[in-house]
Amino acid sequence: MSKRKPRVTAHELTRQLFGGDIDDHASDTRQQFSRRSKFGQQNKTSRTSQMRLDKSALDLDRSSLSTGRVKQVHSVYCAVELSEGGRLVNAIVKKTLQRTSDTRVVVGDIVRVRLVPDSSPGVPEAVVEAVEDRTSLLTRADSFKAMDCHPIVANAQQVLIVAAVAQPRPKWGLIDRMLVAASLGGLEPIVCINKLDLDDAELPQETDDEAEYPAWRSAIAHYASMGIRTLATCCETGRGIDDLRAALTGKITVLAGHSGVGKSSLVRSVAPRIDLRIGEVSAVNDKGKHTTTSARDYDLPELSARLIDTPGVKLFGLWGISPDKLDVLFADVASNTAPTWRVMSHQRIRDSL
Repeated sequence: MSKRKPRVTAHELTRQLFGGDIDDHASDTRQQFSRRSKFGQQNKTSRTSQMRLDKSALDLDRSSLSTGRVKQVHSVYCAVELSEGGRLVNAIVKKTLQRTSDTRVVVGDIVRVRLVPDSSPGVPEAVVEAVEDRTSLLTRADSFKAMDCHPIVANAQQVLIVAAVAQPRPKWGLIDRMLVAASLGGLEPIVCINKLDLDDAELPQETDDEAEYPAWRSAIAHYASMGIRTLATCCETGRGIDDLRAALTGKITVLAGHSGVGKSSLVRSVAPRIDLRIGEVSAVNDKGKHTTTSARDYDLPELSARLIDTPGVKLFGLWGISPDKLDVLFADVASNTAPTWRVMSHQRIRDSL
């Protein structure tokens, strides 16, 4: 009667075949027999090499590219004002740049473009090949949950945050968020209270807590005590328009604020030649209607300045801020000198991070 052969386990078989442990060769066998992994790595290496070649070629060829400033961004094209001659061209962003850039091209970007000779109607006049380093960037998140980053304007120096005395009433929490975004982006904030003609008008009686929704005078007085520049304006009477014009002179300014607060009216007050649509405020919900649909850069040669008008917002999520940084920006809360509405604003932002 023949003896039964001892059973060979998978572990022993691996030792006999490969001279090691099964765990030692698991990764090798996967790499050896997975064609998808092999060719996927080859393709990744090839793409990385091509991107490096494209960048190197661009660095060597920058002298042949034209420089311009992005004036407005549309769905497909962006309007670029060339530095030489000031000609405005419709440009499309190079696909390689779209894949490798951290953010999309925005109004205010200084870009390098390759002009397309003899372009026909419907064909872009230029291709954006590169974006120069930014000195500042105003950014907001897609929502309070901050799932996605939305850059708004690049290379501006200050942001004029506009609110109205009424219709719609000031949203101080929104203004606080914009103040934080300005600080994070490297811009100097200015808080402007508009529609002073409504200050003495017969408006519906407010029933909200005054501690949380203060009168506009006490609110901007507190901002001023924190070293934030403040303005009070009225497009109907011209009050404060000279102060606004002085604040804009020689600067690149972003105009931001809630819908319906009169941003477009302010633009026309300082530059009457600029024709902007002005919307009404809904009597149903006291909210403004959007009349500016995308950020747009306006030249103000009489002030040696530029003004970038942005769409009105109803929500302003913050991007890239930590609780520690937020506490630094709310120094009045940390020092127990903040009014109740600032404390509540700070807490809401912390809760949303």
